[in-house]
Amino acid sequence: MSRKYVCVLDMDETLGFSAGETFHVRPKFQCLINFLKVVEADIILWSLGSDDYVRRVASTHIRDMYQEPIFLMAVDDKVSENMDEQYDLRIYIPPYTKVNSCDKELLLV
Repeated sequence: MSRKYVCVLDMDETLGFSAGETFHVRPKFQCLINFLKVVEADIILWSLGSDDYVRRVASTHIRDMYQEPIFLMAVDDKVSENMDEQYDLRIYIPPYTKVNSCDKELLLV
């Protein structure tokens, strides 16, 4: 039996950052998304941003790669810090807060 992967990606300052209406995608973002598609991983986007913000970023940068429905789930802004211990695998990626075309952090995942 093949193993199914689920990847939870933090949008804000991991996959990119927002400046006004513009979402600046981190370099190598597309490489990571392509890899996740190849291994048939389910992607969960995590953000404390508004529903419209998450929907806009997902529609612009991920939607065309998947035929499956995308569900948007809202969570309370008061998330417990203890939740981190419950992940099977957690990879720290330094924050991406300004445009830097040399950033390669997503390739190290």
